[in-house]
Amino acid sequence: KSTVALGNAYYRIGEKVKARETLLYLLNQTADAEGVFLGGQVAANEEDYVTAETLFLSIQRTYPDPGRLGYSLALAQYRDNRFAESRRTILDLTHAGRQTAEIYSLLGWCYQRQKNYDESVAAFERAIDLDPKKEANYVDLGLVLIGFRRYAAADAMAQKAVEALPASSKVYEVKGMAEILMQDYADAERSYARASQLNPQSAEANLGLAESQWAARNVHEAFATFEEGLKQFPQDALHFQEYGRALLKYAEAGDALAEARAVTMLNKAVALDGSLPEPDYLLGNLALRKGRTEEALQHLEQASRLDPKGGKIHFALSLAYRCLG
Repeated sequence: KSTVALGNAYYRIGEKVKARETLLYLLNQTADAEGVFLGGQVAANEEDYVTAETLFLSIQRTYPDPGRLGYSLALAQYRDNRFAESRRTILDLTHAGRQTAEIYSLLGWCYQRQKNYDESVAAFERAIDLDPKKEANYVDLGLVLIGFRRYAAADAMAQKAVEALPASSKVYEVKGMAEILMQDYADAERSYARASQLNPQSAEANLGLAESQWAARNVHEAFATFEEGLKQFPQDALHFQEYGRALLKYAEAGDALAEARAVTMLNKAVALDGSLPEPDYLLGNLALRKGRTEEALQHLEQASRLDPKGGKIHFALSLAYRCLG
């Protein structure tokens, strides 16, 4: 345990090589399996997945809980983007009779990352069967269905989920998300309103409510919900981003004050979270329409760096370059 603690300390001060050497020292000692397992967990938590895997594999024959060890190994492989290996590790566990909701949930994500729709859904459904009261199982399945654009299936699943877990804010959020994508804005507004009622501290629920109100053209209600969100969640960049987007659309009718407010919102979103490409895209697109091409170029190039595959960003950027010759 002292060796593991020393390795953890090295990770914390940025000495990754020393941390790895310290933990791998366990392999040459008569360390108990639990201590080696602990070292693997520390390495995995610090995103040193190769070291974690090495330590986990070294105790496969001696660790008293093969299910826990196998899941930890599979999780490290998954986080290292080695989805096929993680899937094989999990399937070895299930074939050996070790079947838990946690294991099947991870299997579902492995299949999802490999774009295997049927297998992913089946794994999450098995996780729900094994633990029907666990909220995350329903939420994960809903997000996977939405990711595969099976919006009606996601909505149907969410309906079953709210019947099983009527006090869950998260499953109502998934239901609202599916309904927005199906353009059932009134139903989405009700779902997000219920989610926000169940968990007033959920920024996602409040944002979803505002977006569904905006989509349903309940403009004043949407703006009031956005404003409430800014007060309650002043560090949530997505509130500022989406409020800015809505204000820009509203300003197209010639409302200069709404446009100025939108720019303020979008700049605040950038300040809060510099990894979001959308605020820079929206600001760049606005500047481009206003003829401020140099300003547009700065925003659009930044958006392109943050989202290199963004088609609309590339299109707007091409227009800026054309304007500048």
